[in-house]
Amino acid sequence: MFTFGELSLFIFVLVVLRYGLTLFQFIIFLYYKFRLPNYIVIDRDTLDKHTLDVIKPLEEFLISEGFVFHTMIAHDSVIIGNEQKFHIAYYYNPVNNVHAFVETRPFRGALEAANISYETFYVSKNVCTTINGEIDSVPTTPKYVYIFDHYLSSSKESYKAHLNDRNIENEVVSKETFTQDGIVDYKNYDYYNYIEAFKSIGIAKSTEYGYRFVPSLALWKLASGYIKGYKKFSKILQNKQQGQTEQTLDDTQSQANGILTQLEVMEKPKGESNKTLWFSISLVAFIAFFTLLGLSIVDMALLVIVLLVHELGHYLAMRFFGYTDTSIFFLPFGAATIGKKERRRAFEEYIVFLAGPLPGILIGIGIIVSNIGYSDLMDEEGYLQMYAVMSLVINYINLLPIYPLDGGRILQTLLLLRHPKGQFLFYVVSLGILIVAMIWMQDPIMLIFVVLLGFGLKQSYRISQLLQTLSKREHSEMNKEGIVNILVKDENYSKETLASKANIAKQVLHVLQTGKPSKVLVVFGLCVYLLFLTPPLIVAFVGIHTMSNSEYSQLAPEKKEKLTTHSTDKPPYKE
Repeated sequence: MFTFGELSLFIFVLVVLRYGLTLFQFIIFLYYKFRLPNYIVIDRDTLDKHTLDVIKPLEEFLISEGFVFHTMIAHDSVIIGNEQKFHIAYYYNPVNNVHAFVETRPFRGALEAANISYETFYVSKNVCTTINGEIDSVPTTPKYVYIFDHYLSSSKESYKAHLNDRNIENEVVSKETFTQDGIVDYKNYDYYNYIEAFKSIGIAKSTEYGYRFVPSLALWKLASGYIKGYKKFSKILQNKQQGQTEQTLDDTQSQANGILTQLEVMEKPKGESNKTLWFSISLVAFIAFFTLLGLSIVDMALLVIVLLVHELGHYLAMRFFGYTDTSIFFLPFGAATIGKKERRRAFEEYIVFLAGPLPGILIGIGIIVSNIGYSDLMDEEGYLQMYAVMSLVINYINLLPIYPLDGGRILQTLLLLRHPKGQFLFYVVSLGILIVAMIWMQDPIMLIFVVLLGFGLKQSYRISQLLQTLSKREHSEMNKEGIVNILVKDENYSKETLASKANIAKQVLHVLQTGKPSKVLVVFGLCVYLLFLTPPLIVAFVGIHTMSNSEYSQLAPEKKEKLTTHSTDKPPYKE
């Protein structure tokens, strides 16, 4: 029979696997503080080439369909704390009386660099809107809006769909267009009414700084719809790219600029309040997860301290070497520290990885050694002993040569940094070892660990593939633009979404921006690594061997004789 804790943990794992992304998006929505955007008219000539290249293919399509450029608008992000700028090119078709808005999408995870929404206005002041790939993210609309979304793969199909969508009974199409001031007023009016509609169903509320979402069933449905729509539309775009036998130069350039935009967003530093929030949320989730495992308050406190000491080692090493945007957060199976540095020496990476487990091992050894001759230093409850053992075990496990543990990353840095095939093979072998360990240990934490690593297998292969391609190119192509150029032109990546390509580019840049380790570092680094890795293995082997001999010596004489006779008279193999 399962215990209550084991059953709860099993249910928790199932919920995470089924609803993990929805839960994550739900938490993000709760974190968002948003506001009304500030729309302003700008001179098109002031736009940088990067933005113009993003919207150019869509604009050329609109012009081919009889649309005429009217106004360029810019607005800030609706998310408070996000300084990203958005741009909208407003077009009007005087024959069909259709308004088109080409909007850039400069945020991480965007599936398109820019998209088009179509609107038809009626004499009644109502409006018909056709969007693409976003309806599941719109829980409700203002009363004057008829909204449609067909999840189509091209701007032409979406435009044709809009011409059908707008044929609404008793509605007469208005032939008026907007002035420059009028389009700004309309955009402000429209966004305000969408927020009011959200408030009317209890999904958002007003605050002193703007708005924020309210925890509710409606918000959960919104998060679920957002994930569902994202997956659905990404699949459509993947099929579109896979089915294209040839991409135009403008399509390629637009996609390349979309990837570059997402890379710029990834490189922007996170605010301190953002880091503090995610540290707190991840810590609470970590404690909740291990509470289901049945850990006591003392065990939980010691585990958190051990992990914090480990991550502080990484953190301080990063800060010492000049890494920026460093932060610590917890995971279901541990914790992690991240930081950024454009150019890194292999020595710096090596020290950063070693600086996590090394302090915990030394502290654990120090406590145990101190106890040998000075037992009065130890507390009566045994907390210090428990901490020492836990610190040694956890940090030593982290030194094992398995990716993505620190030991595995150390080996990658020293031996596999410029060997992409070797890196991928190491990833596969590590996954295999973890699967075997999961089956043997029957540990739900290992299950989550294996699942997450399994999800990354495809991307690891793509990264290895791209690094192999780059190794055959000129050194001048081993930069951000060269990487993006391959991602948008090579058919091997045609199934990848824009967001996936941006993540691949980020990981490849990390490898290329890390210097090649010197022979001295390889030899010295491996010696130091083995110095800490090998002794516990020897101790464990000797202990098992000693225990085995001890058990044999305690056997009755007749059993010893039987074992000896069996071993000498009947060899365990056939010659």
